Parts: sequence; structure tokens; C-alpha cells
Amino acid sequence: MKCRKISDWNKVTDKRLIIAALREASAYQHLNLGYIEKILSDWKQKNITADSIGTEKKIMERLSVPFILEYLQKLHPNAHCELTHRNPYELSVAVILSAQTTDVSVNRVTPALFKAYPSPYELAKAPTKDVEKYIASLGLYRNKAKQIVGFAQGVVEQFHGEVPHTMEELTTLPGIGRKCANVIMAECFNIPSIAVDTHVARISRRLGLCYQKDDVEKIERKLMRKIPRDRWIKTHHQMIFFGRYLCHARNPECYRCPFVNGCHEKAEEFNTTNEEINKTIE
Repeated sequence: MKCRKISDWNKVTDKRLIIAALREASAYQHLNLGYIEKILSDWKQKNITADSIGTEKKIMERLSVPFILEYLQKLHPNAHCELTHRNPYELSVAVILSAQTTDVSVNRVTPALFKAYPSPYELAKAPTKDVEKYIASLGLYRNKAKQIVGFAQGVVEQFHGEVPHTMEELTTLPGIGRKCANVIMAECFNIPSIAVDTHVARISRRLGLCYQKDDVEKIERKLMRKIPRDRWIKTHHQMIFFGRYLCHARNPECYRCPFVNGCHEKAEEFNTTNEEINKTIE
């Protein structure tokens, strides 16, 4: 098919419909001219206008929990934990190290760390200064070294070297709060849990799944109430991917977000231009 610029469509199509079609195509991961033209053709046959798509009633319908879950699945069907690990001990240490640090940065240091300390028994005996050398590239590395050594000591002394699998037991260990415990329970023991990190909290507030003022524990309770239990683990990963790769804290990519019409924090200046649309397609 011969490529042409979307700007040509303005002669025959309301620009707002083009933007809406872009979001629809992005949600289905079919961001190409042919698919977008098909969407516009279908809407024309059904007499769907930009005004009807943009009414407040439609916005509320689009941002229902089933709608959010459906589109998260379409956007990120293979979302998963990106911290490299082989067992509960390694994941627990990696989660502690990931505080205010990217998963990529953590994954750079853990291979050497786990080679030196392959189990909680070795790490529990390690001088903190020695551990610091392996994670010095991470932010707050001195405090994190103390936490992971303390965590290993707790696992050895309290749980005979085996990482526990309940919230009550996990949160008795140094460096393990509710978020870390939820990640460990979900990833290592397949126990339905929703860990609320910065991405999940931001997405929940922006999409109206909680109030802006809610703290992480309130957000966790509300998500658990609204999302089916069998979707907790998957939705947690999908919200992280959505926040990490599309709905960034700064400069979110509103122009390709299927939820933007109901977003509580969409960019005030959001009004996709022809140039931005062309860049997305080309």
C-alpha cells in the first residue's frame, strides 16, 4: 500500500476522530495506516462522531475497570517481573535493592553479588563493607547493604535459611515492607497479591482507581477490591509495564494512550498535532 501522510485525511475526516483511531489502533498494537483507515471506515458507517466519542458518558464507560483490564491486556500481554532471579532468596535481595533504582541497574550488579553470596547463609556472615563493593553503583547502597545482610540473617536465624511466604513473616525481616512482600509472594509462591510501587500508584491515581491523596496501603486495598483476584498478579505487572513504557511520571505519551480521555492528570497542553501523529505512524 502506498504510504501517505495522515495530514491528508483532514480534508475528509475530523481530526479528533483520527486521534481517537490512533489510540484504538495503539491499544490493539496495530499502529499502521491500513488498520487506522479501517477503524475510521467502520465509524463512518456507524455514524460515530468525535463528539459522541468524547462525551462524559463515554469517558466513564471507557474507564470502567473491565475496560482498563481489557486494554492493559492488549497493550502488555506478556508483562512480567524484570528483576533477574533464580529463587526466592535472589528475588528478595533484588527487590530490596530496587528501591529508588531501576530494575536494569539492579540486574547489572546481582550476578556478581550472588556469585559471591549464593545463599542467605553466606550473605548473613558477610561484612557490610564487603557487600557494599558489589552494589556501589546503586543509589543508597550503604543502607541497602545493611538491609540485605540483615535480611539474610533474619532468614537464617528465624526461618532456617528458607524465605517465608506469608505477609506476616516476610515483614518481620529487615528491608521487607508490604510492597516487597507482595512481590515475593506473587512471584515466588504464586499467591495472589498486588504490590503497589511508584508505577502502580501513579497509574491508579491517573485512571481514577483511587483518590489522589490515597497512600499505598489504601491503593492496594482498593485495587484488591476492584480487580478480580485471579487477575491481581497479572494486572500488577501490566500496570508496571504501562507506567514504565507509556504513562511515564514525566512526559507521558498521552497521544497513544487508550485511557487519556478519562485521565485525571493528562497533560494540560494535550492536543495531538499532525506532526506528532505522523511521527507515530512513520
